[in-house]
Amino acid sequence: MRKLILIGIINLVIGCRQSKIEAPPIDEEKFVEIMAQSELFDLRFKELNGQLRDSMLMVDKQRIALEYHVTDSLVSHAIDYYARQKDSKKIEDKIKDKVNQILDTRLNK
Repeated sequence: MRKLILIGIINLVIGCRQSKIEAPPIDEEKFVEIMAQSELFDLRFKELNGQLRDSMLMVDKQRIALEYHVTDSLVSHAIDYYARQKDSKKIEDKIKDKVNQILDTRLNK
């Protein structure tokens, strides 16, 4: 019985270590770009409601999926991954900076 408990504890410790070493599902730069594009969508269409907004959201998700070669589930997994990181605030700041950079570029054209 003690051996089973010891094996269970060892498996738990190994499992916890492996989850901390987990590789990001989407590299950070690509993730920041995807999230910035999503934020820009929210800014553009925040006044819309109902079916029109939902339709625009679907179009935007399809565009992002094609442009960045990702799926909704991969993006969701990446959001969870980066939210659990110690430097998640730094990534949030990078997303905000990227949104501002894109907006500045569009305004200065």
